[in-house]
Amino acid sequence: MNRYRLAVDDGIFFLRDIAAKRYRSIFDCPFLGMLRSLQTKVVINVFFETPDADFNLAAMPADYRAEWADNADWLRLAFHARREFPDRPYANTTTEILARDYDDIAGEVLRFAGAATWSPTTVIHWCQLPAEVLPVLAARGVRVLSGLFGRGINYGLDAAFCERVAKTGTATDPQSGITFSRIDLILNATPVEQVVPALERMVPDRVLDLLTHEQYSWPFYRRYLPDHTERLETAVRWCAERGFEPVFLHSGSM
Repeated sequence: MNRYRLAVDDGIFFLRDIAAKRYRSIFDCPFLGMLRSLQTKVVINVFFETPDADFNLAAMPADYRAEWADNADWLRLAFHARREFPDRPYANTTTEILARDYDDIAGEVLRFAGAATWSPTTVIHWCQLPAEVLPVLAARGVRVLSGLFGRGINYGLDAAFCERVAKTGTATDPQSGITFSRIDLILNATPVEQVVPALERMVPDRVLDLLTHEQYSWPFYRRYLPDHTERLETAVRWCAERGFEPVFLHSGSM
């Protein structure tokens, strides 16, 4: 059976919105309401704090734990980075910094959303790490990482390995045991009229790896995309019409 996964990077504004508005339901937040309307599985890779440091995960109320748990079959949260800026925050990181940031985010998500909602990460912010810190992630249950392996965004892996991932879509690093997946389409970077043509060119024998970024859904964001929802709807509809099953990358083989 054909499969696809949808991931959202840079997640933090939706949590700030819920904490500030104290909605009756987390799906009263327009961003989460939109994701629920897609009727698919989605993992949101979250920051610990906003770019302006006006909110962090420690301020997220635990009032909604039951609702998070009730929706964990399709909605999960995962580590992304401590914050959005500076760019490439882990390009030269240490095991201590990466472990601290991962554990800080995991601890807060477990507190306010529960274990069922937590997922091992699949995308590190900017997809850049020294390869020697990959065991930090493997020790925390990370089995799959996605990236753009033909563009220097490669988790510190050697050129031959990255070329293999870029060409075949997936390969497993023997040192860390982590499987690396090529991101097939970034929806916020793909105009809506190009989404279907781009997908039609893909005939994967692996999980179709789709990605977007949260901030493009918010009108206050300087690069807001009014058609961001339509781009996601178009991609999900195309997958559904062709019998693609939505999955989480850590729930099955690539």
